[in-house]
This record gives sequence, C-alpha cells and structure tokens, in this order.
Amino acid sequence: YFLKPDVFRKLLGWNVRTYQISFDGPKELHNDKRVLANGGQTFDEIWANLVDMRYVDEEFAAIVRIHVDRLNSCRIPDLLAELAQSFAGDSRFKIFLRTLSCLGGPNDSDLQVLGKEESAASLGELRNLARSQSLEVVQPNNDNHVCYAAKLNSFVIRATGSIGKCTIALDNELNDIGQLNSDGTMSFRKERLFRWVRGLESGDRAELFCPLDNIGTIDSIVTIS
Repeated sequence: YFLKPDVFRKLLGWNVRTYQISFDGPKELHNDKRVLANGGQTFDEIWANLVDMRYVDEEFAAIVRIHVDRLNSCRIPDLLAELAQSFAGDSRFKIFLRTLSCLGGPNDSDLQVLGKEESAASLGELRNLARSQSLEVVQPNNDNHVCYAAKLNSFVIRATGSIGKCTIALDNELNDIGQLNSDGTMSFRKERLFRWVRGLESGDRAELFCPLDNIGTIDSIVTIS
C-alpha cells in the first residue's frame, strides 16, 4: 500500500530486489477483507503501485501472492485476466497462488478455507489458467523446502524495531530475538535465535521445514553467553 514509485526506486537503490504483494481476489472481494484501520479500501492503491513498477527499467522480482478460499475461488480467474493484461510477458512479475489458511487467530472459525483435495484441484486449475495467459507461476517445492525462519540470514523487522524470525508466531516470546538499533546494527538474544536455526546444525528435515514446530518455550532454552 505504501510502495509508491519514489519509495520503490529508493529501495532498489539499496538493492532490495524481491517483493511479495498480496491480493485476496479481484477488487470488490479484496476490499472486503483487506481494509485500512479506518475501514478504507486498499485494492486501487496497491494495484496502482504494482502497475507503476512496470515502468522501472531495472531487474527485480515482484511476486504477486493470491489467496484462494471457498468464497473467492470462482472469481480468481477475473483477477488473473487483469494481471495478464498488465504483466503478461514481463518475467519480473510472478504469480504465487496459495490457499487461505487458519493460523490460530480469533477469526479462524469464520474463514472459508478449502479442504486438502479441494485446494490441490483449485490451485492446479488456476496455475494452468495463469500459464495459459503467459503469466509466470511460482510454487514451493515442499520436498526440498527450507523455511525462511530456519535460515540464518532471514529476519522479520517489526514496527517497533524488534527482530523476529517467523511471520506467523508473532505472539510467541521466542520469536522476539533482538532489536534493530538506531545506527542500523542489530542486537540479538542468541539463545532464542539459535532455536530457530537449529536445523542448520542438526540437518533435521522437519526442523528446516518448520522450525516453529517443537521449538519449546522460554523456560526450555539455555542461555548462551
């Protein structure tokens, strides 16, 4: 929403080259779910900023993430058609289709998520439709997947300047691993950081796939000097 052309060019100047921009369907469905704090709409602003990125003659990757659920699945082809009209043939723009998930929030029971078989069928059809319109589609390879949170060079910088590893476990104390300092350096709670990247040492596929699983609690970690 805030990725205006001047901000985008400034980020490119700092060599920030990969972006993930998400939509929850075409305009009217997206605006029902993705609202501003004051209830305002977001689709037009996000779309305009995305379109403006086309006119920058530099290399970058804009991953357009589309969330699919039972309510919007039949309308996702409309959004793909809009995307094809604007971005087909430009390999910098890539489509990532993902089913909506319940991740433990208070409104999980209200989400119209697709079942496992429905998800596979729906995503397969939509990916084929996107490719047929000359859109580049990306999808994870779960056989060799390593979660970003399991990598030592991946961090979440929150609005307060606190540093985390996981974009899902935002209320987990172990996900508060440090602080971004005013001079741009980072200070870490090493014992918490090492819990997230333990799979790099163990080589355990499960710990690399999702380090949040069996990560333990604050009381279970050992302080590292």
